[in-house]
Order: sequence, then structure tokens, then C-alpha cells
Amino acid sequence: MASSKPTITVTLSRDAEDDLIGIWADNVELYKDVDHADGYLHFLRTGINRLATSYAEGQSWKGSPSFGS
Repeated sequence: MASSKPTITVTLSRDAEDDLIGIWADNVELYKDVDHADGYLHFLRTGINRLATSYAEGQSWKGSPSFGS
């Protein structure tokens, strides 16, 4: 019998939610297109939500000096 893959819960911090709002606003300003910003935010949230079920598909990231890793 195959074991089921565990599901994790992905919860965004208040800072992460604020960052997404900022990304949306930056896209509206840059592209002058609310639909574009909405679509990009949907793309980001879809990817974030996929972490709950597809986390094993990811690759480890060694970091970058510019991010303090």
C-alpha cells in the first residue's frame, strides 16, 4: 500500500501579505494595467499555494550573498 504524501499548511506572514500588496501596486504603476497586476498576483499566489502539495518538487537554494545567505 502506497503511503500518502503529507500535506503542509502554507501561511503567509503579515509582512509577506504586505509585500504582495506592494508587488501588486508596483505592477499597476509600471504597466498602468490593473488586470496585469491582478494576473501577476494570481500567478504568485498560485505558486505559493502549490507549496502545500508540491513542496517535494522544489530544489534547495544555496542562497546569494546579496540576500545575506
